Amino acid sequence: GDQRLHAYNGDTGAVIYAGGGPNELMANTRKWNTGIVARGRIYFAADNKVYAFAVPAVTPTPTPTATPTPTPALSGLTYNGGAPFVNGTTLIQGTSYTVTAHANTNTQSVVFNRDGAIVKTDSATPFDFMWTPMAIGNHTFAATPWSSTGGTGISGATITVSFRIVAAPSPTPTPTPTATP
Repeated sequence: GDQRLHAYNGDTGAVIYAGGGPNELMANTRKWNTGIVARGRIYFAADNKVYAFAVPAVTPTPTPTATPTPTPALSGLTYNGGAPFVNGTTLIQGTSYTVTAHANTNTQSVVFNRDGAIVKTDSATPFDFMWTPMAIGNHTFAATPWSSTGGTGISGATITVSFRIVAAPSPTPTPTPTATP
């Protein structure tokens, strides 16, 4: 070959020694199958001699330290411009509502659920959901913050609200004036 010694990591095949400098040429080289590694050197015997090659110092690749990803979070839910949307809230059937999730800067999307089914994944601020409830009775609404768009990444704590939908009040009839004789 090139009259130089070449060594490889037996586990990975990575080159650990690539021939050395001009003062390490070995005239009349042969292919050796067995070497000995000791005290930071590689030893080979041939031609009634023992050849010793220094193993190059290896600079270890630093293992990256885990950087904790900041957790997305919600500070609360409001509806229709600022009324707190909390447990026990009563909404009126047939009225339009917009629920807004107030999120920290680590939140990139919010997934909204109503009665256990996803109704919207919002990846743009303000994180909100608009709907007109029709089913009278008790319901749940949940909002979950996520660290990435599309409701992916790391999720933060979900806010769940139990609320009630009631029928719209009947309009009070306006009395018709009667003519007086």
